[in-house]
Amino acid sequence: MSHPLLKHIITRRLLVKGLEKGANAIGDSRSYNKGYDHYFSNEYEKAIEEFTNAISHNPKNVKAYHLRGMSYLSLENIQKGKIDLEKAALLYKEQGDMILYKTLDDTVQDLVKLD
Repeated sequence: MSHPLLKHIITRRLLVKGLEKGANAIGDSRSYNKGYDHYFSNEYEKAIEEFTNAISHNPKNVKAYHLRGMSYLSLENIQKGKIDLEKAALLYKEQGDMILYKTLDDTVQDLVKLD
């Protein structure tokens, strides 16, 4: 990992708090759960594939956007990570989860500094 700010963002555990397995709609939960397992096994490319599949089944799957964004950041793809975290932040706001909205909004602002 080349940039200290990016490393700090990725290792922030608050960013993945509450993103447990099995908390999604039926159609996308299998892909989300597989992506979750891949993410926490540091298999980020496989995680991205599964989260992308989950999102295709449910475009409002906030947790899939969130962890896909974190997967992109773990692969140092800041642009794609930032896009997914922005989308997740907006979905958290729509759902009334202002804590995760604010956390991700702050994270996106940190990522802008890396551009």
